[in-house]
Amino acid sequence: MSKSSKQVDGIPENIWLLPAAEAELRRLDRNEQIRCGRALVKVSESPSQFGSPLENRPGTQLAGFRKLKVGRLRIVYRVVATDRIEVTVIVTVGRREGLEVYQTAHGRREALEQFVEEALKKLVADTDKK
Repeated sequence: MSKSSKQVDGIPENIWLLPAAEAELRRLDRNEQIRCGRALVKVSESPSQFGSPLENRPGTQLAGFRKLKVGRLRIVYRVVATDRIEVTVIVTVGRREGLEVYQTAHGRREALEQFVEEALKKLVADTDKK
């Protein structure tokens, strides 16, 4: 299952990225990309063990999401589990400047739901073909 339109080097298969999050990751400098990639490898092994849970606050409804600190960067993600699969979906990657990264994540909630629904349908269809 492709995480988005393209593979991102070093990112495990059970980590999916929203296309906008993939673009954010690609815009980082190479050292930041490497650090984020290493952090995501750890997250892929145990998504609920790494990062911190987020909660609903005025202007950002993020209960059920988690944040991972990677230096000055924040990665906001959500763990999605079905009876067939558990994946971590990266919603946004950005510098912690005020609440911007969290507001971005809040604004992508609908895109996240649509992305996950489409990806899971494709995964089921691909699995059923085998």
